[in-house]
Order: sequence, then C-alpha cells, then structure tokens
Amino acid sequence: MSSPQALYTGSCACGAIKFALSSEPSIQALCHCLSCRRTTSSAFSTNAVFPLSSLTITSATPPTIYNKLGGSGAPAQVNFCNICSSALWTQSSLRPDIAVVKVGCLDGDDVMEKLAPKVEMFTRSRPGWVCAVEGAVQMEGGIGGAK
Repeated sequence: MSSPQALYTGSCACGAIKFALSSEPSIQALCHCLSCRRTTSSAFSTNAVFPLSSLTITSATPPTIYNKLGGSGAPAQVNFCNICSSALWTQSSLRPDIAVVKVGCLDGDDVMEKLAPKVEMFTRSRPGWVCAVEGAVQMEGGIGGAK
C-alpha cells in the first residue's frame, strides 16, 4: 500500500520490498562508475536522487544492506532485496541525507521518461559504445568533486 502523498512508488522485482517517495528528485543522472556498474550488472546505472526523509518503506519486509565503497571511494550502503537481489537505492557516508534510487525499480509506464537523465557522471568510465545523453551535463567525475 502506498503513502497517500507519494509522488513515486517502487518495488523490487519479486514485490517483497515496496517503498514510496514523497518528493521530486534533486538530480536525475546516469552513473558510469565501477561501483554502479557492479551494483546494476550493467554498463551504467540510471539514478534519481531523493531526500532520504522522503523515502518510506511501505512493505513489511525491509531491504538488506550491503556495505561497499562507492564510486567516490567513500563507504556506501546498497539497499537490496535478499530474495530477488534487486538493488533499490544506495546511501553514502558523503551525503547521509539522500537516497540514490535506481529508476528501474520505480512504478509507472512513464517514469523512465519523466526521470530521464539530466547529468552523466563518471563519463571517463563510459564505454565507447554508449552514446552521451543528448542535453545532459557531462561530468568526468562525480558531483562535488568525487573521484
């Protein structure tokens, strides 16, 4: 069941973990860092950054947390489902007040269009066969000077 003020809802692939977001994201980005590539098992991660305070877990099952180093080199916590292994969001010690939500786990046929990337980070690690997103700001590193 979603929160009445939820602007976005999402879940893992098996539906065991459900959550709601009550704000718009502050950043919509593709990330090409090795950490995001490994978390998503893909060439990049499509992310939307939300205030952590806007995220509410609406299911009885909480996510499992995997501690690792993020693309910045700082400790990060990947919140995922221990049943289906879907990565849902990441938190970082650099910015403990935000949740970097994987856009692919959000509900709605139009969410990928609505939250299209406006920034690409760690472009120095972008594979040559992946084209830059037209109109998106290109950053060789992360936001705030992250390595």
